[in-house]
Amino acid sequence: MLHSSRDDDVYVSRIYEALKLQYGETSAKRVLQSLSFAAAGQEYTRFHPDKGLQKASSYITGLSAEPFHDVSSPHFTWMMRLEEEYSIIRDELNSALLNPRLTTLGNHIWASAAREEAIAYGPDWKTLVLQDRCVWEDTNCKLFPKTVELLRKNSVPSVEVFFARQAPDTGIKPHTDNTNFILTSHLGLDVPEGECWMKVGEFKREWMNGRGMIADTSFIHSTANESRTQTRYV
Repeated sequence: MLHSSRDDDVYVSRIYEALKLQYGETSAKRVLQSLSFAAAGQEYTRFHPDKGLQKASSYITGLSAEPFHDVSSPHFTWMMRLEEEYSIIRDELNSALLNPRLTTLGNHIWASAAREEAIAYGPDWKTLVLQDRCVWEDTNCKLFPKTVELLRKNSVPSVEVFFARQAPDTGIKPHTDNTNFILTSHLGLDVPEGECWMKVGEFKREWMNGRGMIADTSFIHSTANESRTQTRYV
């Protein structure tokens, strides 16, 4: 469905009033400001010295701006627990990859980035989605029950959950995810260590098997799998 500008204004106004009613104008002040900012088509752009360029059209003020976050922080105990049990997720993925019927059993198995703004990802970055915008993909979740149980048991604060596959000798071009209030978290499952990296702002880190990585992808970021033979799974 296509909305006119008037339709959009009405839609945003309804969301705005519903947030005020639910949470109160004072409590929801920054969220309401963010909604108005996005609805007006504005973009926050700032170069942070020694950190890099941050760009976001969905932007909430007052949040820390760090290209990479410390996985050992008390804020991310859920990631530390996933690291401890990562072999369960890895083994479940490997088992699924050996199943010749995987693509017929699930929905949109190893799909390319579908959204227009995700063109930087290119055709060689694929996903197998378990959760999209807070909605669980029940069919795919049934293929990975142990993984889903670990996520729920450890209260992972997820908006999206998916396995991401990057083909050998490919990468993702520099881009922003345009949102500063959702962090991107990766857990290395089957990674060609020493040949696979992610650059966020001015910092570059390598993926490692069984290790987590948490980044603010409103900073300009890019990736590469420099292996000539091995696919990367996170």
